[in-house]
Amino acid sequence: MTKTEQKLLEGLIKIPSLSGFEEKIAKYIKKQLLAYLPASKIKIDFQNNVTVTIKGKSKDAVMIDAHLDQIGFIVNNIDSDGYISIEEIGGVDNDIVQGRPVIIQNYKGKLINGVIDKKPIHYLEYGESTRANKHTDLEVNLDIGIRKRRNVNYYLKVGDPLMFKPNFGHLLEDYYYGYGFDDKIGCYMLIQLIKYIATKKIKPNYTLFFVFSAQEEIGKTKASVIANKYNPKVFIEVDVTTATDVDAYQMFEREAGRCDLDKGIVIYRGVGVHPELVSALERTAKQTKTKFQFQATAGNIGYTNGEIAYSKTAIIGIPLRNMHTPVEVLNMRDVNNGIKLLKNFLLSKRLNSIVRKD
Repeated sequence: MTKTEQKLLEGLIKIPSLSGFEEKIAKYIKKQLLAYLPASKIKIDFQNNVTVTIKGKSKDAVMIDAHLDQIGFIVNNIDSDGYISIEEIGGVDNDIVQGRPVIIQNYKGKLINGVIDKKPIHYLEYGESTRANKHTDLEVNLDIGIRKRRNVNYYLKVGDPLMFKPNFGHLLEDYYYGYGFDDKIGCYMLIQLIKYIATKKIKPNYTLFFVFSAQEEIGKTKASVIANKYNPKVFIEVDVTTATDVDAYQMFEREAGRCDLDKGIVIYRGVGVHPELVSALERTAKQTKTKFQFQATAGNIGYTNGEIAYSKTAIIGIPLRNMHTPVEVLNMRDVNNGIKLLKNFLLSKRLNSIVRKD
């Protein structure tokens, strides 16, 4: 990864973008894209979806989507003693909530450091567990240092969002860790695709809509609203997928399917994806010598494509370890294989037969 690429990805990761609070990340993405496209081609709507339009030779539309939001929490109560309760937003892993640094975006728009308290291990009773089925079962207190409701209310209000403290780092070779790769790495891929098409001044066969959609993590993604507006013939979802190449996951492999980092981008096969579109992506990968692997969908895996019933859909998955934790791990070679696959497919004649066939 070049310094410019790393700067872009690190910038995406370090901007808080909790579901429902995506304004800053939307503006950051637009700022990056303005280096390659006029402002008239980049729209941010009131829900903070970013839509980029690249006009093609035909008005028939192809849409490529990645969501820009991430999981986190919201302040839901401040009691008379100043103790702060929180509610999760998105699928937070309750085993890792306690004993974590967080940042709160307060009602004044400022970022405040905080921590989520944890009972010291020295005082746990024999057999006592800090695990819970849901975070409200935990003795969770958001701690910003001060006490008393009056003091806390000066800095925070009920409804302020918070998230684990962002982090991004390099491991060995092409492996990186971070909080929010789900799905900011998909956003990174879309930006690189847009950059390539714009700088090469390529006019695609079909009008391409690149969408950075909001609120996916709460199961109410706004991509479906945009798809309804533009009625694409083809819809391709770009999101992370669960890697199962860690020993602790061996039993889980039977459920999620084998998926290794550095073995290529994932193409989903099965229910809820269009078989001819999937086959076309597979043929493109083989023809261009792009590393890929398959995972299966039974139609209930929760990707945005399931909401787009009137388009031919496909899912491109970026293999990811430790999903929905502050230490998600990926390999950039898989990411680059995904960019290569989509670049070659979206600009190929192979797409024609998919778009034109009823």
